[in-house]
Parts: sequence; C-alpha cells; structure tokens
Amino acid sequence: MIFKHFTERDYEAVCEFLIELNSSDNSHINWNWARFEWMYEHPEFDKGHAEAIGLWIDEDKVVGAAIFDTQFGKGFCAVLPGYQEIYSEVLEYAFNHLSDDSGFSLAVCDDSEDEKAEVLKHGFVRTEQTENVMKLDLARKMKVSLPQNLRFVNPDPVEDAQKLQWLFWQGFDHGEDRSEFEKEESIVPKARKHFNRELCVAACDPDGQLVSICGLWYSERTDYVYLEPVCTIPRYRGKGVARAVIYEALNRAKVLGAQKAYVISDMDFYRRLGFKDKYRYTFYRMKISESEKDMTEEKKNERKVAQRKDWKTEPMPEMYETFVLNRSFSDEEMDVLRLGSIPKAMEDKWFWYMEGSTLYAHRSWTGNCIYQIEFKEDDNHVVTVNRDPEQYKCTSIEKDIENLNELLDWWTETPYDYYNQWLSEISNALGKMDKE
Repeated sequence: MIFKHFTERDYEAVCEFLIELNSSDNSHINWNWARFEWMYEHPEFDKGHAEAIGLWIDEDKVVGAAIFDTQFGKGFCAVLPGYQEIYSEVLEYAFNHLSDDSGFSLAVCDDSEDEKAEVLKHGFVRTEQTENVMKLDLARKMKVSLPQNLRFVNPDPVEDAQKLQWLFWQGFDHGEDRSEFEKEESIVPKARKHFNRELCVAACDPDGQLVSICGLWYSERTDYVYLEPVCTIPRYRGKGVARAVIYEALNRAKVLGAQKAYVISDMDFYRRLGFKDKYRYTFYRMKISESEKDMTEEKKNERKVAQRKDWKTEPMPEMYETFVLNRSFSDEEMDVLRLGSIPKAMEDKWFWYMEGSTLYAHRSWTGNCIYQIEFKEDDNHVVTVNRDPEQYKCTSIEKDIENLNELLDWWTETPYDYYNQWLSEISNALGKMDKE
C-alpha cells in the first residue's frame, strides 16, 4: 500500500472509491461520488490546494481518502471495508494537513460506533453541529403536476450559465435585485464530468426565466440518485413547482435504473414529498494548538509548482505573431516564474507554468493561451502572442510589450499578489476610460 497526494488524474479513482464505499454499507452516503463531483467544480472549492487531498492506494485502487470540504477546516475521512487498520492514519493526516487556523472537523454517522470511538480516541470532541440524510424509495411513479403557465426545460450548465446563476441567486435568497446580482456575481460556466442534462430539470416561465430547479446525479454503477441543487425563486414558492420538478426528475432517474434517492437535508418539505430520515451525522472537531497553528500556516503557504495538467488549457492558435522582449531577470525572479501560478480565486485571471525554458500564460476563465515566452541567456526573449481576434483583441506589438512587462512585474513579486494586480488592472482601465 502507498500514500499519494491527489492529482487531476485521480478524479475517476476517487469517484470509484466513493461508489464502492457506499455499495455495501451506505452510512457514508453523505459523502457519495456525486457530492464530490458537485464540490469539485463549485466556485468556492480551492483547486489550488486540491493536491492536499490524501489517498491511500492498494493495487492501483483507492482504499482510503482524506478530503477537505471546499475549504480547509472541514472534510471527510473513510476507508474501504477490510482496511480499518489505516483509518487512524487517515484521521491523523486530515488533522495535520487539512486543518484551518482553528482545527479540523468531520461528520461521523451516529450509527457508526467504531468510527465514533476512533475519532474520540484521537482527541476529536463531539460538537452540536449535525447533518441529516433523507431517503426516498422510488418504487412508485410520482404524479407530476406543473402549473399551466410553466414548462419543463433542461438547462445547459455552459450555454445557460447566466440564467442558472440568476436562478441560484434568487433561489438561495440573495435577493431579487438584478443589478445587485450583476454587480456581485461572476459567471464561470462549469461542465461537470458526469453531468446528465436530462436529469437536470427546471421549470421555465413564459418569458424564458428559470423559476425552479432540481439537479440529480446518477451513475449506472449505483442504485441511487443524489439531489443537488434544489431551489425555487421566492415568488413561485408554495405553488407546487418544486414538487413538480423534483418528481419529474426522479421519474426520469427511475427509468435509468435508480431505486432510491438521497438528499442532505432536515427540511419538512422533503418529508411531505415522501422522504424519510435515514442517517444522522454529528460533527467532531479537534482544535489546533498554537505551535501546530504555525506549522499549518507554513504548509498552506508552501507554493506548488504549476504544471500544464493543473488547469484547463488551449494551445496557441494558428493565428499568432512573434517579437523579442528585451528584459533581464534575476535568479530569484526566474525561480518565482518557474513556480508558475494556479488560480485560487475568481479575480486571479492568469494561469501560467514553465516547461523547460518556455513560459506559457493562459487566461484562467477560458484557458486560451495568450503568451509564450522562450527565455534566452542574452535577455532577448522570444515571445509568441495570440492574434486570434476571438480570443485576444490586442493587435499592437508595442502594446503587448507594455502589457507583458506589467504582468511580469506582478508575477515576479514574492508572493504573487493576484488581488492587487486585479485591482490595479481595474484602476488602469477606469483611468483610460476617463481619458477617452
């Protein structure tokens, strides 16, 4: 058996692990493959620290995992049946590597006596926080009744990203002010790997606005579906719309082979739909000492060397231009550039990495390659710049030299401050608008 840090290549193996984990004993159903998939592409999930996820491998199969839940400080630890002897090691790793400034907590099923005993033995303390999983058997076909002025649609997460985000904004009670939404919300389309559009059922009004949605996640390797997300905008609540989209989605899942449905919730709304309480989970937390806090901060500040595989990237298009950038770099600055940068927040607009003596700079949202810099010892570096007008608007080498030098000034700072770069770019853009 070996231990390894998670990489993008391990994604399917983690999903398989979570499927197998819940195949015989589904007391870990609060952490199923679909929850992992939903979380992995969630805007709040910090992919820059994804390699902190710990995996235990036996004969090329994941048999144990410690996974943080969106951010450090809370997560999930489990091992497959027959590997209970490494559960203690998994817990220890999670606390040492996935804690936030105050410690680490995880949810343990109230029915799992062995796991409760193990976390208590390690110094975790029971908290008042709980999590509830509800189950619905899909033996019967559910009657669907949608108000006459509405119709079912299957929104696409990329093409309909704006509509979906506006629905989530209202449905999760951020308000109904469209201007506030457009000011605060950044739209980044997310296409999850196992997304089945037919199981993402929404209700649409005559004006084409989405008013309610139920997303289901199903794998033919399981007998269940997982509900995520479910919401309805305020003015359509209490009219049976949510019931209709949920039942419509569940009927479709049943045709595919699903026999039951799970949802993480404690709402009476689901009980009225026929869901019954299945499992209750209690969170256990271990606090971090001051000395351990300092060590954790050091680990979090360690900077990973960026590689091509760390982000979605597109190749340099056939339409490009080359020029020479004359600029000297200190050894320290080259060391920083060799580290590259993996985006960690919405404002971080660049992903760059080095292969050999060439730096590749991509826009983080689209993956488009904008610059390639081949560094030369005589400081006359060869730059290839994107000239596809649909990917990059600039057509002036003079302007590109100015832009690139400004970017390199930012990127060679230690540490690289993407947020202040973003603020500076916004300020510069506003200044140019004023001059115009």
